[in-house]
Amino acid sequence: LGPTSDTAAASIERQIEPAATKPRPAAPSAAIPTELVSRLSQTTLNFAETRRRAQRQRSMLKTALMDVGSMTGSNWSTAQLQLSRLNEIDVELGVLRDDAASIAGDLAALRARGLPVDALVDETGTLINIIRSEMDQVAQIRNSARATLAS
Repeated sequence: LGPTSDTAAASIERQIEPAATKPRPAAPSAAIPTELVSRLSQTTLNFAETRRRAQRQRSMLKTALMDVGSMTGSNWSTAQLQLSRLNEIDVELGVLRDDAASIAGDLAALRARGLPVDALVDETGTLINIIRSEMDQVAQIRNSARATLAS
């Protein structure tokens, strides 16, 4: 990952961390299901934790890939293991993206009924975009790792 990705990651960190670390306010209207607000809050918290794990795993994979240069079987196996772990996190990110998309769909139905959910729709859209960005970063290092391990 280059400087542009690091800058993007810092921007994402500023966007997601405040929302993930403070409690969610009560639903703005009794007509908005608190279960939906709770789902969004839980998805945001789950993403923050998964994102931290993804960052650690990317770092561990980068370190393992640097050691592959010596081409011992142990170094190659370690890099493969780290890549597998990163792939598992990528699957988790996909599930979180799908969860957020489901929440967005539920919010769209509420909006169609005239309920004031614009702020929640915006928050959910931001979360989906941040998750996609994280998935893109994971894909970038995964592809680089595959190329390194194949050579």
